[in-house]
Amino acid sequence: MRAWPDPAIEVDAVIVGAGIAGTACAGFLAQPGRRVVLIDRRPLHEAGPRWINGVPAWAFPFCGLRVPEPPERRFEGATLVLATPSRRHQLRTATPDVWAVDMRLLGERLRRLAVSWGVIMCGETRVQRLDRRSGHGWQVTTTSGTFRTPLLIDASGVRAVLRQHVMTDVRQPGPADLCSAAQAVYAIRDTAGAEAFMDRYGLRRGEALAFRGIAGGYSIVNVSVDPEAGDLSLLTGTVPDRAGVPSGMRLLQAFLAEQPWIGPRQFGGAGAIPIRRPFSRLVAPGFALVGDAACQVFPAHGSGIAMGLCAARMLADAVLAAPAGAGGDLDVLWAYAHRFHSTFGGLLCSYDVLRRAVQRFRPEDTERLVESGLLSSASVSASLQQTMPDWDGDLLVRAVQGAARAGTLALPLALAASRMPAVAWWARRYPRRPDERRLVAYERGLVRLMGVRPDMAGPVTPRAGELAVLLR
Repeated sequence: MRAWPDPAIEVDAVIVGAGIAGTACAGFLAQPGRRVVLIDRRPLHEAGPRWINGVPAWAFPFCGLRVPEPPERRFEGATLVLATPSRRHQLRTATPDVWAVDMRLLGERLRRLAVSWGVIMCGETRVQRLDRRSGHGWQVTTTSGTFRTPLLIDASGVRAVLRQHVMTDVRQPGPADLCSAAQAVYAIRDTAGAEAFMDRYGLRRGEALAFRGIAGGYSIVNVSVDPEAGDLSLLTGTVPDRAGVPSGMRLLQAFLAEQPWIGPRQFGGAGAIPIRRPFSRLVAPGFALVGDAACQVFPAHGSGIAMGLCAARMLADAVLAAPAGAGGDLDVLWAYAHRFHSTFGGLLCSYDVLRRAVQRFRPEDTERLVESGLLSSASVSASLQQTMPDWDGDLLVRAVQGAARAGTLALPLALAASRMPAVAWWARRYPRRPDERRLVAYERGLVRLMGVRPDMAGPVTPRAGELAVLLR
């Protein structure tokens, strides 16, 4: 923790939240010489996620980051074995371009880069007061000092501690849009027991076994065993929005109780992850959201690392394109919001439509989904790589055949699929310049096409002719 006496320090940006997105954004902004402060309430070495996360390889060059090397990268992508709740059916999917990355080491690398580029790092620091400066920017009073800045960035995660005070018209994600996730790495107590577990499911080193749909449609137990390293990675997630659905931590504990060969915990963490579409309103004068605070997460499986890194790069690019001191101007920040939504909005909103359909499934529905072939290796691979499936003729034929075998189960998926092209098209039509009327029209268009509640407080039903605003 660093502290300065008054008067306040003048800086170009203050970022609250030293997770992956916040730290990356701080470094990207500071690299060309901007003065940036990064704040987190935790000690910096404990900030951010502390588990293993699957990250598509394309995200690192997109952001201008060096690709992870071992031990930061534990495995290059190999195979995901998707198992049904009864464990009778399996679907094997090659994932060559998805890497298992140690978030502790990625965070450490990003912090080193940020320090080397001059970021002022403030761990164990809390924001005590925010004051709008007359005319432009903020005065941010913290336990480590007071800063004056034209730009305040909320990267504090799903709680979004600043967003709740600055963007009071933006609603918090509801219970059905939050995944309760837990992940940890454990030592192997009994190597023979670990090998027997792998043999039972036909697993090889580096392959992950995922039990899907065991506690509702949006639930998973994902385990990757490495006898050579003497450890395993265990990930669980659920949406406990109704009675009887356990949390991700309870699911993890239940799996551990069934596997006596698993030894003591080495590291890990747990928390809530937003799994809904990104917020339509990402910026305000002098203020921007990034990462989980902006719901920049891939809805199909709840990973936010790739999207958070990409958003951090886009936000930094927009700010650095403006003169120093003008980074908080609304038209500057709007360029970030427009670029993010026009690049990834269609992808994320489309997968959110599919996620909400699958989330209603029961365990027996997941069985039929895999058994019928309606869920294909190609669609699973696209989801893990955070891209849209390539709907060539062969894949379409297999999807139709699977739908015929799945019977009535195919109906909600067909309805979701029928919405996705229009949703993707509309989501990319984010207003190019600051325009509140167009933003409201954009939001209401998504509400209508996706069948979701609006982000922003106000009327839900689109008014006659209002959606035409974005079409002109």
